[in-house]
Amino acid sequence: MTRTYRKLSKQMIGLMSSVPIIGIKATNAAVKIKDGLKHIVMPGAFFEEMGIKYFGPFDGHDYKTLVRSLSEIKKISGPKIVHVLTTKGKGYDFAEKNPSSYHGVGSFEVNKGVESSSTLSYSNVAGDTLINLFEKDANCVAITAAMTNGTGLDDLKDKFPKRVIDVGIAEGHAVTFAAGMAASGVKPYFAVYSTFLQRAYDQIVHDVALQKLPVTILVDRAGLVGEDGETHHGILDLGYLNTIPDMVILAPKDKEELELMINKTHYADYPVAIRYPRGKAISLGYSINEDIFKWENLIQGKDVVIIAAGKMVETALNVSLKLKEHNILCEVINARVIKPMDLNSLDSISQKYSMIYTLEDNTISGGLGSNISKILMDMRYSGTVKNISLPDSFIEHGSVDILYDKYGLSTDKVVETIINDMRKDKILEEIS
Repeated sequence: MTRTYRKLSKQMIGLMSSVPIIGIKATNAAVKIKDGLKHIVMPGAFFEEMGIKYFGPFDGHDYKTLVRSLSEIKKISGPKIVHVLTTKGKGYDFAEKNPSSYHGVGSFEVNKGVESSSTLSYSNVAGDTLINLFEKDANCVAITAAMTNGTGLDDLKDKFPKRVIDVGIAEGHAVTFAAGMAASGVKPYFAVYSTFLQRAYDQIVHDVALQKLPVTILVDRAGLVGEDGETHHGILDLGYLNTIPDMVILAPKDKEELELMINKTHYADYPVAIRYPRGKAISLGYSINEDIFKWENLIQGKDVVIIAAGKMVETALNVSLKLKEHNILCEVINARVIKPMDLNSLDSISQKYSMIYTLEDNTISGGLGSNISKILMDMRYSGTVKNISLPDSFIEHGSVDILYDKYGLSTDKVVETIINDMRKDKILEEIS
């Protein structure tokens, strides 16, 4: 690695090569012996074969040695790989023993560490539902991209170790791998965080959708994720999945509907994306209409309507209750199938209401609301449509509740928006 070694090595090769008759042969033999030894003792021989200089592995926590090594390596020309080993949570015993629990955390007591939660998450619901399917159908396979624990597949892997495949941090490969399986008659489920699925956009288009292959993508962590920050918010998936022909996009309002959607699409002959949020899986207590390709009317109204998807259905229900205190009867629609759009329901809504609100935890560009607005415009709808969603920008780190309130998606902020709009249009006066 050092300049002295490289200079001496070059001089020795030059000196040996200059020896008459045997110089060149001796030099070649010495290089082969050196390369052979490197293959035995160096983990990076694979890269050396491709002409890439390998250095390491280094202790990533020994910063003095690491800085000194990097200072030397940057003087070397050509492509290089520097291999650094680190321990997640180094120096904090709880984190070293259970690193996955400290990937993105909220507040906790330092002397106790992050205490395990018995709360059932949407990831757990998805994993448990797959266990039931795998027990009934030996043709099922689950794929993860280094996120077995995060996507709730741990128990599934324990029970079916040969049918849960971790491809590492390679989402594009995971999708193509799933497409190959589907083309061979296997039923693949790819569980992935929303923010990481965008790495595989090209593969979804060309390897899955173009061939109309029955791959189910379980889009975990859709919407805001809080402590994980702006790199992990799942706020773009609707924007790019909506652009893909023949892609079916579903968004459950609660845990029962998530389970229903996974079961109902098990024998589908088309690509499916089911998006659900991070955190505690809730039950809203409504009886489920099993026709998942139809929107649900959860609360009847006459003054205004909210068309909401996924996690935001709960918010819409709370908004409806608060608006009732102001004598405003708000209808709530569960737009659980985002693509293909339930056009019959939308047409019926447009004929009944002159004011339509959409509510979603995705960016405004390409989401549910913008698609509804376009369709209503094509229908020559004469009323008002307002899309309540996240702005076309990256959202910073922060608790989910604080972020929802900041960007106008909390219950109180949505109520305030609707009341202010109705006052402007003098509709509230007529109701009163």
